[in-house]
Amino acid sequence: MQPRDARGWTPAQDRLLASAALALDVFAQPRNLRAAAWDAVAATMPQQPRRTGTACRARTMQLLAAHKNGETPAAQDGADEEAIGDFEETMAALAAALFDAEEGAAGTSAQGKQEKFAEAQSTTTPVQISVPVNTTIEENLANPITRNMHDDTEIPLSAPQVELGSVPAKTPSPRSYWIGLNSIEEQQTQSVPEVPPVPISHWIDLFPVDGSTEFIPEIAPEPVSLFLELHPVQDSPEVPPSPVSLSLELAPG
Repeated sequence: MQPRDARGWTPAQDRLLASAALALDVFAQPRNLRAAAWDAVAATMPQQPRRTGTACRARTMQLLAAHKNGETPAAQDGADEEAIGDFEETMAALAAALFDAEEGAAGTSAQGKQEKFAEAQSTTTPVQISVPVNTTIEENLANPITRNMHDDTEIPLSAPQVELGSVPAKTPSPRSYWIGLNSIEEQQTQSVPEVPPVPISHWIDLFPVDGSTEFIPEIAPEPVSLFLELHPVQDSPEVPPSPVSLSLELAPG
C-alpha cells in the first residue's frame, strides 16, 4: 500500500520530483544512506501538501514504471510539448541511473562470490607432484629441487604438478615392469629421512611375492597420492627383491 502522501501528484510536481531525484543522484547513494537522500528530495518539494522521503521514492518508482511502458506523455496531460520533452529526458536519465546502481550491486555481489570461491579453492586444492624413483642419493643431493628434501627447507611450490585426469585406471602388469631400486650403504643411511618430506603423505611399502601374483591388485588401492614412472625392461625379475635391504627414493620431479 502506498503512503497517503504519495497520492494526488500533479504533472508539475512530478516534473519537480524527477528533477530533484536526478540532481541529488539518489540511486548512486549507498543503500544505508538512500533513505536520507530521499528525505533530501522531499525537502525540495512544496510544503503544501507535505511529502515525505518515502512518498517521494514511491512516486518516483511509479514514474519510472510509466516511463518504461511509454506512458510518460499521457501522465503529463496538460503540459506543453517542451515540458513533456524535458520530463522524458529526465526520466530516461533516472532510469539509466537506477539501472547502473542495480548492475553495480549485482556485479559487486558476483565479484565477492568469485573471490570467496577462489580463496576456498586455493586453500583446499591439494598440490600433487611427480616423483622419479630411478635416481641415486648423490643425484638427488646435486639437484637443487631434490636437495630441499634432505634439509630443513621446504619444497618449492613451483615443483611440477600432475594434472588431474592423468591417473591410470589400472596399474601395469608387475611381471613386465621394473622399478629401479638403490641399496642403502651404511655411510648413506644418515642422509635418508626417517619421515617422508612434505607434501608426500603416504609411504610405499614393498612386500616379496614369493612366486605368486594373486596378491598383487590389478587396480591401485585408494587413496593414490603418488605416481611412479614405470619403464619396461627385457629382463625384469619375476619377484621383487627383499625390501629389507633396499630403499625406494622419492624426490620431486
